[in-house]
Amino acid sequence: MEFINLVAVLFYSYAFGCFCSAYYLVKIFSKTDIRTLNSGTVGARNAGRILGRKGFAITFVGDFLKTILTLGVTIYFFRLDTNFSILFVSSSISVMLGHLFPIQLRFKGGKGVVVFTAIIFVINFWVLLISLSVLFLLLLITQNQKLSIAKSVLATIPSSLILMKHYPLFLDPITILTIFIAIILLTISHLRKAHANI
Repeated sequence: MEFINLVAVLFYSYAFGCFCSAYYLVKIFSKTDIRTLNSGTVGARNAGRILGRKGFAITFVGDFLKTILTLGVTIYFFRLDTNFSILFVSSSISVMLGHLFPIQLRFKGGKGVVVFTAIIFVINFWVLLISLSVLFLLLLITQNQKLSIAKSVLATIPSSLILMKHYPLFLDPITILTIFIAIILLTISHLRKAHANI
């Protein structure tokens, strides 16, 4: 793996991640800084509080697509690299770091749930489907949103390990490490913003 490739992946992945849809959407339509409103989180949930369901939906789609675009660029240009898995991990973690700590917003970004969801979608759709099934089932049983989301996120690890032999699309020890690191980042993000509603 050429060092320049790694630097390029880290740079554009972080840069794409820094584009926080909620911030610009609220800035355009309400002329205010989302970081000063409600929970102060630059994410879909807070955008929904300010702009309604359309704000939530547009933000969700925007953050989801920026992650897909970032990883798509990495896959397209570096899929034949002998160290592709390392570049994929680097791209995934960098886009999440950009979303959590966008430099142009003084490192005050979103919580990363949508970005995490998109990363799992790219790694393996079946892992995401299992995680969402766990989420909806727990929501029905417990009615506890935070607990349901936390357990559905954690469910991605065992489901990835189980599916690795049967659905190998991007499922290998390196990309499962990606999921694990992303979960750690999510945990740090939520602890850092424990005062806000998810």
